Amino acid sequence: MVTVGKEDVLNVLPQTQCEECGYKGCEPYANAILEGEDIDLCAPGGVPVMRELETLLVRKGSKEKVLSRYTPPTTAEIDQDVCIGCTKCLLPCPTDAIIGGKKQNHFVLASDCTGCGLCVPICPVDCIELISDPVSCDTQLKMKEGYRALYENKKNRIQTPRSVNRPLDIRADLKKILEDKDEQS
Repeated sequence: MVTVGKEDVLNVLPQTQCEECGYKGCEPYANAILEGEDIDLCAPGGVPVMRELETLLVRKGSKEKVLSRYTPPTTAEIDQDVCIGCTKCLLPCPTDAIIGGKKQNHFVLASDCTGCGLCVPICPVDCIELISDPVSCDTQLKMKEGYRALYENKKNRIQTPRSVNRPLDIRADLKKILEDKDEQS
């Protein structure tokens, strides 16, 4: 008998960290699935993710349920005429796809945006909206490894305080991110 672990389930989930399933990201949902939670709660993953989970776990999901929850790929867009640079959108972004400084306009790196929408309700001036992303669901699911890497990098950075001796160097940090991304390609 093959034992299915958290990593197996995580490798199926889209890694958008959107919380649409009712859990605080893909990892808590993966844990819940292993404890018996429904496998048809992933809104961005839709039927393809449910089918993979059915095969992996030898359990059934409801196609109707997953289709009623499905959300096509989106990406966040910030209205530059309205953004006040409050930085409130930076923390909830699971992949650091939003960049910008205090009292400066913020921008979304579309290639890193999972379309989770966690930034939208926190914006005090309502300048962020989710727009339709031209990528297909299949393409978005193929990007899950990159999304997960970005999420893990942010999680590790938040858990590991910046050294007092190392000043903030945004250019070097961005260069490192781009180099890591090139290595993953």
